[in-house]
Amino acid sequence: MRKQLICIAAALLLTGSVSGCGKSSKPESAAEQTTDSAAESTVPIRAVTASADDADFSDALAEMDAVAAAMAANDGEKFVELLGVRHIVDVQMDVQELSSGRTVTSDDRDRAYEQITASLPVEPGGNSAEYSVGEPEERNDLSILSAAVMSDISDGLRGREDADGQKLLDCMRELFWFDGAYSIPITLKSPGASEHTVCLYLLHDDAGWHPDGTRLPMMYGYATKMRLAEANEAAKTLRYALISAMTDLNAEDQDLTLLNGEYCFSGDDFANAQAPDSHETADDMLAYLMYEAPFYYKDAVRAGKVMFRIKDGDVTALALEYGELPDREEMRTYPVYGSAPEAVSSDAFRSASSLEDIFESAEQ
Repeated sequence: MRKQLICIAAALLLTGSVSGCGKSSKPESAAEQTTDSAAESTVPIRAVTASADDADFSDALAEMDAVAAAMAANDGEKFVELLGVRHIVDVQMDVQELSSGRTVTSDDRDRAYEQITASLPVEPGGNSAEYSVGEPEERNDLSILSAAVMSDISDGLRGREDADGQKLLDCMRELFWFDGAYSIPITLKSPGASEHTVCLYLLHDDAGWHPDGTRLPMMYGYATKMRLAEANEAAKTLRYALISAMTDLNAEDQDLTLLNGEYCFSGDDFANAQAPDSHETADDMLAYLMYEAPFYYKDAVRAGKVMFRIKDGDVTALALEYGELPDREEMRTYPVYGSAPEAVSSDAFRSASSLEDIFESAEQ
């Protein structure tokens, strides 16, 4: 799946802008389900050490004020110059060329540049506006997410130790990696119009602090796809685990229709389930499913809320919370949803307000 996500990353580069089922020993708790993928990564991942005390931070803030002024004046040329959009597009297209093996022409680069600049929050020829730059808010959560993304990309590129593979990794790092981030609200008010706010960022990478309006949204888009793929895989595997446990009950000639209905549990419920003494009643059989599922899929205990529907020995719909993402603009997190047999699409994930919304569309 990681190599598939590299392809997802390459595809996202053209659209980002502002804006196992075998049995295993049962884990005792969700706390036991930890990994350290960053430690195995070939990308050097540093701790979040950049801060507003760095010497160049005030210079970057002054540059952000110039970016806001360009937005207010609808000066698109100045806006993309200050954000280095042309260079970012060139790196994006290098990624596409290296990942696809197809030569990228200058026309391809121009089209990609036009596509990205068309979605930026500047309207050439529009009315000028008053603007204000809000206070920067430190976002270490986004820096940590960047490190996780780069670890995932690095793992996906294992086995490509040739020069092109290393160049691809370096390009991905230039686009997606930073070890410090601040979100900064830019408020604009056009004559006769209400105020609206756009969130831009100050990022810290190997070149120091600088304004950004494209790299972080692209990284965040990749991270969302990555977490969504993981959540859908978790839902698919947990569904098969429950079906496998019902197959065991069917082999005992138990009446599986007694289990027909909808259920809601948590990963902790799976972790703490006890083996029933018998399998005669619906409650006994449900307890057996809860106890057995982690033997088939140990990461069941990592889920948050889990909803599933059983009908005649089949799990016809399952939705779960699996992992979380930091909000891009606010200091909060929200759960990532997965479902099976119908997987959660990016559009469905963005529009869903709750797990119940996802559950209603999980059945094929």
